Amino acid sequence: MSVWLGVYWCGQRPVGARWSVSGVCEGTEGVVSMQYGMLGGVSDRVRVLKVPGSVRVWVFLVGVSCAAKHRRVRALHLSNMDLTGTIPPHLGNLSFLVSLNLNYNNFHGRLPRELGQLSRLKLIELSSNFLSGEIPSWFGRLNKVLYLSLENNNLTGEISWEIGNLLSLEILDASHMRLNGLIPHTIFNISSLKVIDLANNSLSGKLPYMSSLSNLEELYLWSNNLSGKIPDSISNVSKLIILDLQDNSFFGLIPNTLGI
Repeated sequence: MSVWLGVYWCGQRPVGARWSVSGVCEGTEGVVSMQYGMLGGVSDRVRVLKVPGSVRVWVFLVGVSCAAKHRRVRALHLSNMDLTGTIPPHLGNLSFLVSLNLNYNNFHGRLPRELGQLSRLKLIELSSNFLSGEIPSWFGRLNKVLYLSLENNNLTGEISWEIGNLLSLEILDASHMRLNGLIPHTIFNISSLKVIDLANNSLSGKLPYMSSLSNLEELYLWSNNLSGKIPDSISNVSKLIILDLQDNSFFGLIPNTLGI
């Protein structure tokens, strides 16, 4: 998924100058700035073709996919590209974006609230970076998201109950971080969920009542501070294949109806 687009400036582009972008894919100013600037100029990820005697420069953006009809960015897949810095807030202007994958980079800082404007998003992959702060409540506005992966970052605090508004969510991965507090009961009301992975955090309290997880197949909660009895309602999760609760403080008997 790659596109060519024209980038224009007069003479030497001064540091901090704004990009002027045109070409086959509209709305890519932020993408050009992120790939070209963060990588320190020309690289195998951002290819620049200068036209002699002209102010036109052609930039080849790797990982960008555009819709054929309206030429707007639909997918941004920039995983494992050694990108650094903070996630640019102007990515929130890519209003037609459906898929965002920034896995395995070196992004740090908080998630920009402008990403909460991307109402068409279905896939969000931000794992294996150095993102910090809390899981923002604006995730709850992205009600078309099917896949949300935040694992292996430095996110802290409680899981926002607004995550429960993602009623189409199928995979939730917020493992290997420093999350604490209770597991919001709203997550266990998302009937579309197939995988919940909250392992290796500092979550505490009892497991919420489970009555709506009719499609859940995998539940990973190992290495937390969860306690209490395993609720009988877990037997309602009829499609459950993998249940990993080790390294917690549960007590009592395993419900004898589990797996029936």
